[in-house]
Amino acid sequence: MSAISIALDLDDWAANNLTEYEFTGYDPSDNVPCYVAVTSAREGASSPVIPTLTHSGVTTFDQVATVVAADGNSRLTVFRFLEASPGSATLTVNFGSDTQTHCAVMCVAVTNVAVPGANGINADNSFFNGDTDAPGSSTTVSMALDNFDDAVNNATLLFVGSSDGRTFTDEAGWTDLSGVGQDIGFGAYLSGEDTTPTATITAAVQLTAIAFEVFEDLPSEPFLKVRFDPA
Repeated sequence: MSAISIALDLDDWAANNLTEYEFTGYDPSDNVPCYVAVTSAREGASSPVIPTLTHSGVTTFDQVATVVAADGNSRLTVFRFLEASPGSATLTVNFGSDTQTHCAVMCVAVTNVAVPGANGINADNSFFNGDTDAPGSSTTVSMALDNFDDAVNNATLLFVGSSDGRTFTDEAGWTDLSGVGQDIGFGAYLSGEDTTPTATITAAVQLTAIAFEVFEDLPSEPFLKVRFDPA
Protein backbone atom coordinates (compact mmCIF):
# COMPACT_ATOMS: atom_id res chain seq x y z
CA MET A 1 0.00 0.00 0.00
CA SER A 2 1.21 3.54 -0.74
CA ALA A 3 2.36 5.80 2.10
CA ILE A 4 -0.17 7.99 3.86
CA SER A 5 -0.70 11.38 2.27
CA ILE A 6 -2.54 14.37 3.75
CA ALA A 7 -3.97 17.13 1.56
CA LEU A 8 -5.63 20.46 2.29
CA ASP A 9 -9.32 20.77 1.29
CA LEU A 10 -10.14 24.14 2.89
CA ASP A 11 -8.20 26.86 4.66
CA ASP A 12 -10.11 29.98 5.76
CA TRP A 13 -10.79 32.41 8.59
CA ALA A 14 -12.88 35.43 9.60
CA ALA A 15 -12.81 37.99 12.42
CA ASN A 16 -16.36 39.28 12.60
CA ASN A 17 -17.37 38.97 16.28
CA LEU A 18 -20.06 36.39 15.48
CA THR A 19 -21.70 33.45 17.20
CA GLU A 20 -21.77 31.55 13.89
CA TYR A 21 -19.26 31.50 11.05
CA GLU A 22 -19.89 30.21 7.53
CA PHE A 23 -17.13 29.02 5.21
CA THR A 24 -18.40 28.49 1.68
CA GLY A 25 -17.25 25.98 -0.91
CA TYR A 26 -16.01 23.22 1.38
CA ASP A 27 -15.74 20.16 -0.89
CA PRO A 28 -14.37 17.31 1.24
CA SER A 29 -12.57 14.43 -0.42
CA ASP A 30 -14.67 11.31 -1.06
CA ASN A 31 -14.33 8.06 0.89
CA VAL A 32 -11.34 9.09 3.03
CA PRO A 33 -10.99 10.25 6.65
CA CYS A 34 -11.21 14.04 6.85
CA TYR A 35 -10.16 16.28 9.73
CA VAL A 36 -11.40 19.79 10.54
CA ALA A 37 -9.35 21.90 12.94
CA VAL A 38 -11.20 24.91 14.38
CA THR A 39 -9.36 27.75 16.13
CA SER A 40 -11.58 30.26 17.92
CA ALA A 41 -11.13 33.10 20.39
CA ARG A 42 -13.44 34.71 22.90
CA GLU A 43 -11.09 37.40 24.11
CA GLY A 44 -11.86 38.79 27.53
CA ALA A 45 -14.16 35.89 28.38
CA SER A 46 -13.02 32.54 29.70
CA SER A 47 -13.71 29.04 28.38
CA PRO A 48 -14.73 29.46 24.74
CA VAL A 49 -17.24 26.74 23.92
CA ILE A 50 -16.59 23.74 21.70
CA PRO A 51 -18.32 24.60 18.40
CA THR A 52 -20.93 22.59 16.55
CA LEU A 53 -20.13 21.89 12.89
CA THR A 54 -22.60 21.30 10.07
CA HIS A 55 -22.25 20.59 6.33
CA SER A 56 -25.07 19.33 4.14
CA GLY A 57 -23.01 16.35 2.98
CA VAL A 58 -21.67 15.29 6.39
CA THR A 59 -23.81 13.30 8.81
CA THR A 60 -21.62 13.55 11.92
CA PHE A 61 -18.48 15.43 12.92
CA ASP A 62 -16.78 13.35 15.64
CA GLN A 63 -14.63 15.28 18.10
CA VAL A 64 -11.06 13.96 18.21
CA ALA A 65 -9.51 16.35 20.76
CA THR A 66 -9.82 19.88 22.13
CA VAL A 67 -7.55 22.20 24.13
CA VAL A 68 -7.99 25.67 25.68
CA ALA A 69 -5.19 28.24 25.77
CA ALA A 70 -3.53 28.92 29.11
CA ASP A 71 -5.21 32.34 29.41
CA GLY A 72 -8.63 30.77 28.78
CA ASN A 73 -9.50 33.01 25.83
CA SER A 74 -9.04 30.70 22.83
CA ARG A 75 -9.62 27.05 21.91
CA LEU A 76 -8.44 24.56 19.29
CA THR A 77 -10.69 21.60 18.46
CA VAL A 78 -10.18 18.83 15.90
CA PHE A 79 -13.08 16.88 14.38
CA ARG A 80 -13.14 13.85 12.06
CA PHE A 81 -15.62 12.41 9.54
CA LEU A 82 -15.82 10.20 6.46
CA GLU A 83 -18.48 10.37 3.73
CA ALA A 84 -18.80 8.55 0.40
CA SER A 85 -19.67 11.66 -1.60
CA PRO A 86 -20.18 14.75 0.58
CA GLY A 87 -20.12 17.33 -2.23
CA SER A 88 -19.42 21.04 -2.02
CA ALA A 89 -21.39 23.06 0.54
CA THR A 90 -21.00 25.63 3.30
CA LEU A 91 -19.22 24.57 6.47
CA THR A 92 -21.01 26.22 9.40
CA VAL A 93 -19.25 26.63 12.74
CA ASN A 94 -21.71 27.51 15.51
CA PHE A 95 -20.81 28.67 19.03
CA GLY A 96 -24.31 28.90 20.49
CA SER A 97 -24.73 32.22 22.29
CA ASP A 98 -20.98 32.87 22.66
CA THR A 99 -19.57 35.56 20.39
CA GLN A 100 -16.13 34.73 19.02
CA THR A 101 -13.76 37.52 17.99
CA HIS A 102 -12.36 35.26 15.26
CA CYS A 103 -12.67 31.76 13.88
CA ALA A 104 -10.35 29.82 11.59
CA VAL A 105 -10.77 26.42 9.96
CA MET A 106 -8.29 24.02 8.37
CA CYS A 107 -9.78 20.97 6.67
CA VAL A 108 -7.57 18.11 5.49
CA ALA A 109 -8.08 14.68 3.93
CA VAL A 110 -6.04 11.54 4.66
CA THR A 111 -5.46 9.06 1.85
CA ASN A 112 -4.11 5.49 1.91
CA VAL A 113 -5.71 4.44 5.19
CA ALA A 114 -6.28 0.71 4.75
CA VAL A 115 -9.37 0.21 6.94
CA PRO A 116 -10.81 3.64 7.81
CA GLY A 117 -13.68 2.28 9.92
CA ALA A 118 -16.93 4.01 10.88
CA ASN A 119 -16.66 7.74 10.19
CA GLY A 120 -12.90 7.30 9.68
CA ILE A 121 -12.28 6.28 13.29
CA ASN A 122 -9.45 3.87 12.48
CA ALA A 123 -7.33 6.66 11.01
CA ASP A 124 -6.48 7.83 14.55
CA ASN A 125 -8.10 4.98 16.55
CA SER A 126 -9.90 7.35 18.93
CA PHE A 127 -6.85 9.57 19.48
CA PHE A 128 -4.99 6.46 20.58
CA ASN A 129 -1.56 8.09 20.31
CA GLY A 130 -1.98 11.85 20.68
CA ASP A 131 -1.16 14.83 22.86
CA THR A 132 -2.12 18.50 23.33
CA ASP A 133 -0.17 21.59 24.36
CA ALA A 134 -1.18 25.01 25.74
CA PRO A 135 2.13 26.62 26.75
CA GLY A 136 0.75 30.11 27.38
CA SER A 137 2.42 33.08 25.71
CA SER A 138 5.18 31.31 23.85
CA THR A 139 7.00 30.97 20.54
CA THR A 140 7.00 27.16 20.61
CA VAL A 141 4.59 24.26 20.96
CA SER A 142 5.92 20.80 21.75
CA MET A 143 4.19 17.49 22.37
CA ALA A 144 5.13 13.97 23.40
CA LEU A 145 3.71 10.93 21.61
CA ASP A 146 4.38 7.28 22.32
CA ASN A 147 6.42 5.16 19.93
CA PHE A 148 4.41 4.41 16.80
CA ASP A 149 3.02 0.95 16.20
CA ASP A 150 4.54 1.17 12.70
CA ALA A 151 7.11 3.96 12.46
CA VAL A 152 7.41 3.71 8.66
CA ASN A 153 3.87 3.40 7.33
CA ASN A 154 2.05 5.83 9.59
CA ALA A 155 2.12 9.64 9.76
CA THR A 156 2.22 12.44 12.34
CA LEU A 157 -0.40 15.19 12.05
CA LEU A 158 -0.08 18.55 13.86
CA PHE A 159 -2.52 21.45 14.22
CA VAL A 160 -1.65 24.74 15.98
CA GLY A 161 -3.83 27.71 16.89
CA SER A 162 -2.67 31.18 17.93
CA SER A 163 -4.42 34.10 19.58
CA ASP A 164 -2.94 36.54 17.04
CA GLY A 165 -1.51 36.43 13.54
CA ARG A 166 2.09 35.27 13.32
CA THR A 167 4.23 33.24 10.94
CA PHE A 168 4.75 29.58 11.84
CA THR A 169 7.70 27.37 11.00
CA ASP A 170 7.41 23.59 11.02
CA GLU A 171 10.17 21.07 11.55
CA ALA A 172 12.57 20.03 8.82
CA GLY A 173 11.12 17.24 6.72
CA TRP A 174 7.50 18.09 7.52
CA THR A 175 4.95 19.09 4.87
CA ASP A 176 3.29 22.45 5.51
CA LEU A 177 -0.50 22.35 5.13
CA SER A 178 -0.62 26.16 4.83
CA GLY A 179 -1.80 28.67 7.40
CA VAL A 180 -5.17 30.35 7.57
CA GLY A 181 -5.73 34.08 7.46
CA GLN A 182 -3.04 35.83 9.45
CA ASP A 183 -1.59 32.48 10.50
CA ILE A 184 -4.16 32.17 13.27
CA GLY A 185 -4.21 28.47 12.43
CA PHE A 186 -1.46 26.21 11.15
CA GLY A 187 -1.09 22.58 10.16
CA ALA A 188 1.65 20.22 9.04
CA TYR A 189 2.32 16.51 8.74
CA LEU A 190 5.21 14.10 8.53
CA SER A 191 5.11 10.79 6.67
CA GLY A 192 6.41 8.51 9.41
CA GLU A 193 7.09 8.77 13.12
CA ASP A 194 7.84 11.89 15.14
CA THR A 195 7.23 11.35 18.85
CA THR A 196 8.16 14.94 19.76
CA PRO A 197 6.45 17.17 17.17
CA THR A 198 7.09 20.91 17.50
CA ALA A 199 6.41 24.18 15.70
CA THR A 200 7.72 27.70 16.26
CA ILE A 201 6.24 31.15 15.72
CA THR A 202 7.88 34.52 15.10
CA ALA A 203 6.71 36.24 18.31
CA ALA A 204 5.17 35.02 21.54
CA VAL A 205 1.37 34.70 21.63
CA GLN A 206 -1.08 32.36 23.33
CA LEU A 207 -0.74 29.00 21.58
CA THR A 208 -2.74 25.77 21.44
CA ALA A 209 -1.71 22.56 19.68
CA ILE A 210 -2.95 19.05 18.96
CA ALA A 211 -0.79 16.30 17.46
CA PHE A 212 -1.53 12.64 16.87
CA GLU A 213 -0.54 9.52 15.00
CA VAL A 214 -2.43 8.72 11.80
CA PHE A 215 -2.55 5.02 10.98
CA GLU A 216 -2.16 3.28 7.65
CA ASP A 217 -3.74 0.25 9.34
CA LEU A 218 -5.00 -0.56 12.82
CA PRO A 219 -2.30 -0.90 15.49
CA SER A 220 -1.56 -4.41 16.73
CA GLU A 221 -2.08 -3.40 20.39
CA PRO A 222 -4.81 -0.74 20.24
CA PHE A 223 -5.48 -0.38 23.96
CA LEU A 224 -1.99 -0.03 25.43
CA LYS A 225 -1.12 3.58 24.63
CA VAL A 226 -4.20 5.66 25.42
CA ARG A 227 -2.90 8.91 26.87
CA PHE A 228 -6.04 10.69 28.05
CA ASP A 229 -9.74 11.25 27.46
CA PRO A 230 -10.07 14.06 24.88
CA ALA A 231 -13.67 14.89 25.83
